[in-house]
Amino acid sequence: MKKLLMILVMLFWCSVGFAVVDSEDDWIKKHEAWKNSGGDSGDPNKNEILESTKDYIVIRNLTAKANLYHSGFERMQPANVFGSEANLHCEKNDIFNGASKAKIFDDHTVYYYCEGYLSDFYSWSTDTEETKLVVLTMCMTEWSSGMERYNFWKCKKRIKKARKKYPDLDQSAVKL
Repeated sequence: MKKLLMILVMLFWCSVGFAVVDSEDDWIKKHEAWKNSGGDSGDPNKNEILESTKDYIVIRNLTAKANLYHSGFERMQPANVFGSEANLHCEKNDIFNGASKAKIFDDHTVYYYCEGYLSDFYSWSTDTEETKLVVLTMCMTEWSSGMERYNFWKCKKRIKKARKKYPDLDQSAVKL
């Protein structure tokens, strides 16, 4: 799971522009700085669910900061307590069982929607196979709406190859 999270982080990072981090060690230092600035703060018992359905959740926690700049991601990243609550909520969803990137409403309130990946529909036996399915998800959804990202991930080739391996791929992608 940790590897999948790191892969998603790196893929998202590549999708928003060119990376300024020189190495994994550099990224780890930036992540530690974010954690020290409040990324690990907040009492999970103080999470207040303002609104939720099976597909999204809005969380307020007055003991945690939502507006924390993460220089490794080059964007605002709320404290972990928000994402943990969102993941617990989305795990209950049959199809969309992963939490999205946070949408920050104010200093203590965050919105997440539940999303799914093709790796949830197809069996995989190695981390490499899972990574390929995650990238394929990005190719077949709005995450790759920009031609630059579509070309960067070689989506046309990936999709063509995947359609041979997974005949029902297009039907699965529509569900996402």
